[in-house]
Order: sequence, then C-alpha cells, then structure tokens
Amino acid sequence: MIQVGASIEVVSGSITFIALALQIVGMMFFIATDYYSDKFRKKILIVIASLIFTIIIQNYVEYYLIEYKAMPTLRTVVAIYGYSVRPIILVCYFYVVSPKQKHLLPWAIVVANFLVHITALFSHITFWIDENNRYQGGPLASFSYTASFALLVLFLYALYKERKTKKENILYPLVLIFIIMLGMFADIFLNQKEQWVDYVTIAMVSASLFFYIWLFRTFVKDHERDILQGQRAKLMLSQIQPHFINNSLSSIAALCEIDPKKAQELTCDLADYLRINFTALTDDKLIPFDRQLEQVEFYLKIEKARFGDRVNVIYDIQAKNFSIPTLSVQPLVENAVKHGLCKKEGGGTITIKSYEKQDAFFIEIIDDGAGFDINAPKQDDTRSHVGLENVRTRLNYIGAKLDINSEIGKGTNIKITIPKNIGGDRDESYRS
Repeated sequence: MIQVGASIEVVSGSITFIALALQIVGMMFFIATDYYSDKFRKKILIVIASLIFTIIIQNYVEYYLIEYKAMPTLRTVVAIYGYSVRPIILVCYFYVVSPKQKHLLPWAIVVANFLVHITALFSHITFWIDENNRYQGGPLASFSYTASFALLVLFLYALYKERKTKKENILYPLVLIFIIMLGMFADIFLNQKEQWVDYVTIAMVSASLFFYIWLFRTFVKDHERDILQGQRAKLMLSQIQPHFINNSLSSIAALCEIDPKKAQELTCDLADYLRINFTALTDDKLIPFDRQLEQVEFYLKIEKARFGDRVNVIYDIQAKNFSIPTLSVQPLVENAVKHGLCKKEGGGTITIKSYEKQDAFFIEIIDDGAGFDINAPKQDDTRSHVGLENVRTRLNYIGAKLDINSEIGKGTNIKITIPKNIGGDRDESYRS
C-alpha cells in the first residue's frame, strides 16, 4: 500500500511539475512573439517567466533532496534560493506597471530578505535542516512571507499611483495580488515540505499568466487607439488639403484691394475653420451638432467667397440637441461642393437639414449638383470615396447610419440617422 501511495504521489507530482513548466514555457514563447508590447516590458516579462521556471526546478530539486538524497547543506542552499528569488519576481511586477520608476524600497526589502536567509548557512535564525533531514523553522522562519506581503502592499500602492490606468483594468493586478496571497496562506497553513511544488509557486504561475493576459489586452487596446488616432490624423490631412488653403489665401489676396473688409472677414473665417479642424484632431468624444454646424458654416463662407453664385446654401435646422462623432458633417458638405456643385455648369444649391423623430435624429445634406452613379466601382485613389467611407466607419462605430442616394445630372442626398439613445448623450465616447 505504501508503494502504491508513493507511486500515485510521483505520478501526481510529475503531472503538476510538467504542467507548470509547459505553461511557463508557453508564456515565454508568446511574450517573445508578441509585437504589441513594448521592448522593455517584454524583457521584464521574460525575466519573470524565467525566474518562475527556476523556482519550479528549485521545488523539484528540494523534493528530491527530501525524499531520495539527504544532503543538508545543498538543501539549505536550494531553500535559500527559493526564499530569495520569489520576492525578486514580485519586484519585477513593479516595473511592468511603472517602468520609469526605480523602486528602491522594494529592492531594499529584497536585499534584506536575502541577507536574513543567507544566515541559514551558519545559524538557526531563519531555518535549518536537522540530522534527520527535516526542516526546522527559526524565529524568522516566516520572514520571506512577511517580505512578500510587504511587497504586495507596495505593489497595491504603485497601482494607486498609476490612477491614469482605467478603473476596469486595475481589477487584473488586484486579482494577481489575491492569487499570490492565497498561495502564501496555503503554504503557511497547508503546505507539507514533502510535496513536489509549493502552493505559492503554483500561484505565481497562475498569477503571471493572468497578468500577461491583462497586459496583452491593454497593449492591444493601446495599439488600436494609436491606429484610430493615425486614421484621424490622415483624415484631417485629407480635409485640410493644401489646394483648398492655397485657393482660400488667393481669394483673400484678391479681395485685399477690392474689398479689404471682406478680405478681413474671410481671413477670420479661414482661421476659425483651421482652429476647429485642428481641435477635432484630439477630440475623443461625441460633440454637439451645433458645434459641427459652426464648422460647416465657416467652410461654406470661404467657398462662397471663392465661387460666388455658383455655391448657394440653404439651412433648415429644426434640431440641434444631439451629438455625433467629430468630422462627420463637414466632409460630406465638402464632397457636395467639390464633386457636386463645382462639377455642374453654373453651380447649384446645397441644403443642410436637421430634424428629429420619435426614435432618432436626422441630418440631410442635399445638393442639386452633378450627381454620380452609386453603383459604379469605387476608385481607390478617389478622395471623395475615402472621405465618405471614413465618415461611415465612425458613424457605424456608435450605431449611427449613413445612407446615400444620387442620380447623375440631378444631385445627391446624404442622410445620417442617429438613434436617440446615442445622439442625445453629449458625453459619450465613441472611441474605446
């Protein structure tokens, strides 16, 4: 029966050891192939995974020295290694959360912990292995756990200092702290020195995997945000095209001699137009429609000054109390002027309407310009298509809809539909 029990223990221990080792190796592989995380954090994560792997080996060697080969001095050294390295792993977590800090106090605790445990080689202050190859605890036997607990408290404080982290993301490091503390308490009250792997080692493997998943999720979201910001910047560049600014300045220059007052007004309009567009570059939230309407008005005043009676504007604004993503209206109006009115001999009229019904707000941009075939293949280099698709993407992101109807020679009707549960909330962010 004893032999059967021992065989079961060996099989169970081997499975646990192999499973933990494979998890850490797998984690190291994913970290190495992860192109979202920054290089410094990747190095720290690799260090964490490597140290945990050595702790798994240390647990296995210690079990071997307990059950199969009595070597008290070697077992003492192996135990000192385990007690000393676990706090180092905890300090590495600090650098993942706050990479720019030096974390001198945590390192001071690590050094103190090492100095206390190194005394096991020549005293019984912390622990010793007796003549029967049994572990004996001294007055400072729990110092490693005390040091680790202090480090976890400091880690919690480090999280508090990083309050810029989104509240929902703080949950993940808190779970990491909980898992490790659970492993520590299990080791203190339940651990038998004859078991293959300490509970805190198992906890560190689980916590590190959990922590990396959180980090990966955070890095991916940051990467997506950067992409959206880049798209917005490109959109801005497409909206503030050099030829538009050049033509506007040429019109102002021509008016300086003919009508200086009008030239002054047009210069102010152009400045306001550029200011609003550049402000939109950093706007993360839905903005009021009347603010976008102001942007449209500045743009149309400039175009009206350039083209005179070729560009006529009618405003039919019946609803303003709603919000939409920035740069959702002006690009559509610009398309109507450039690709509708300006391509029609004699120009035409653009009508901007807004109204509401029971469940939604509506914006319509209607022109009687050249029109186009909405079923014709899109040309990849056509700026009008790029602008329309950018607007459609941003509207779809919040659940709004863009519909386009056009007929060659008769004009184009563009309708934006904003559900009231979206457009009525002026503080709602449309970018995660």
